[in-house]
Order: sequence, then structure tokens, then C-alpha cells
Amino acid sequence: MTNLAKNIFVGGSGRSGTTVLLRAIGEHPDVYSIPVETRFLVDNDGLLDLFNCLTHDFSLSRARGALFRFQQLMTEQLANPLTQPYPKHDFPKLFGEQLYADSIERLVSRINRHHFEGSDYPAAPQSLPLSYRVARRLESAARRLSRRQLSPVPMAATQPLLTQPRLLDADEAFAILGEFVEQLFGGAALAQQKPIWCEKTPHNLLHTKFLLSLCEQSAMIHVYRDPRGIVHSMTKQPWAPDGLEANCQYVEDFYRAWATRKNELGSLQQRLVEFSLEALVEAPAEAMAPMWELCGLAPPPTTFEFDSKTAYAWRDEMSTADFDWVSQRLRSTIEQLGYEI
Repeated sequence: MTNLAKNIFVGGSGRSGTTVLLRAIGEHPDVYSIPVETRFLVDNDGLLDLFNCLTHDFSLSRARGALFRFQQLMTEQLANPLTQPYPKHDFPKLFGEQLYADSIERLVSRINRHHFEGSDYPAAPQSLPLSYRVARRLESAARRLSRRQLSPVPMAATQPLLTQPRLLDADEAFAILGEFVEQLFGGAALAQQKPIWCEKTPHNLLHTKFLLSLCEQSAMIHVYRDPRGIVHSMTKQPWAPDGLEANCQYVEDFYRAWATRKNELGSLQQRLVEFSLEALVEAPAEAMAPMWELCGLAPPPTTFEFDSKTAYAWRDEMSTADFDWVSQRLRSTIEQLGYEI
């Protein structure tokens, strides 16, 4: 097989084995597995939203808002391990403070056309309450002193217009945003003396076309699992909805979306590898062989050991009634993934 991929994305439904697969890939001496879900690729206000607002959804206000929120995501939510909704994320520490700051600054400078002081309106409305007018003046003074853009005051007040992002065509946007990803991920890998990086965020899978276009030398690895095992595991998670029905709905929606988007990949399917968690448990070297081949890598000298007891625990722990109900509720999804009822 032609060596099509250099770097690796891992995706799949939550509780399908993505974390253990990331660990297994990281056992390879040439691969650096990024130890946290980076989130900024496809989560709200991340690169996907920024790409859309700079290209086919462009307007000045949408582009400016998307860039502002992306900067907040990167410099506040993902840079402080005490903030929500991403506790324990400290990207300046993970990627290196200088590399992290320089990468963000370069990205913003390539997107913005102009910087200037102003507001969303030709003139500030005269009917604003005194408290809002005072807040605006304080914010303006703080902005000048700190040289940073602060969160806007309530919507009734004007917002500072400090940037003018430009309209990009898709190819240019992919090039700029892809360079940003490679600077961060590639830099982190090189710091560990590894030539290849691997990033895992489960919902990567639903945005395979975007990610493989963003990082042209990359592969998407999809690990899936018997939907009944996913549902059973999700009922134990604090972040998952309560009850079997809600979790069945999540699994059904996830794989319906994946079926549609997989059909839209076209030639990008050459850089997609799919295998089941059960195959990883039963024959890991055989299951992972197509992935190593796609990346032009020899298999690692030792085989990662998967915990078969954990992978199959749902079969013993689910009641007969729950097993039968979920089997019927998710019949089409179970069959879609090649499992038997």
C-alpha cells in the first residue's frame, strides 16, 4: 500500500475504545500520542467553526465573532486547568509556552486584514444606561493598558472592533489552519523525539472530511464497539444522559450521522481505517496491521495487551431484560456495525 499518511486521528463513539487505542498507538517508538483530547479541532468555537465562518458562512460579524471565541477558547478555557468546560487542560504547559503563544499569534495575523479601534455602530447609541456607558469606558481603558481584547459588555452596548478577518477560499483556509495544527502537534512530537503524532477526540470521526483536508498527511482510525456495550458503559458515566433510552438515542444518532458522512468522503476513504474493539481484544496485531501499513510503519516490537474482561463486562452485567430491550431498540445500528442481534 502507498504510504498515504504521516499523522493519526482517532475517533469513534464515546465508550467505544478510543482511549485504549490511543494508548496502544502510543506504544510505537515513532508515535507521540497527545495525552489529552485537544478539543479545539471540532468542539464549539474551535477550528471547524472558525473555518466555516471564514469561508462559506462568511460575513464580517460572523468571522470576527468566530475568531474572538476561538482566541478565548485557546488562551483562556484551554490554557487554565481550573476553568470549565475543560478542567485539567493546560495547553501552554503541554505544548510549550513560547510555541503555543507564537502559533496562535501567527494564525491570527494571517487571518486578520486590519486592526483598529472602533465599535459595531457608526456612533455609540445615546440611550444606553449610565452603567453601560461607564462599563464601556472602563473596558476601553483596560484594553489599552493590557493590550488585549476583553469579553464584550452586555449586548445592548457596543463592542470593540479591533480586527477585520478576511474572506478565505477553502484551500487557503485549510492551509493556514492546517499549518497551525502541525506547528502545535508536530512541535510537541518533535520535543519527544517522535516523527509522528496521534490525537484522539471521539467526535473527530464525525468530521473526518474536515480533518483529513486540514491535515493532508493524516489518517483517521475509527474504533467501534457493539452498541449494547457502549450503552451499558455510558449509563455509568457522569457526563452521559440518564437511562437506557437517552443513551440509545445518542448511539443511534452518532452512527446515523457517521453513515451519511462516510459516504461523502470520496477518495479520502483511502485514509480511513476501521476496526472493532472486539477485534483489538481478540487479535490486536491483525486488527492494527492496516493502520501501521497506511502510515508506512512497521508494527511495534511488542503487542499492546487489551483488557478483554473490561471490554466484554457488559455481557455479564446487563440484565436479560435490558439486553433484549436495547437489542431491539438499536437493531438497525447493531446490524449496521456488523454485529448479530
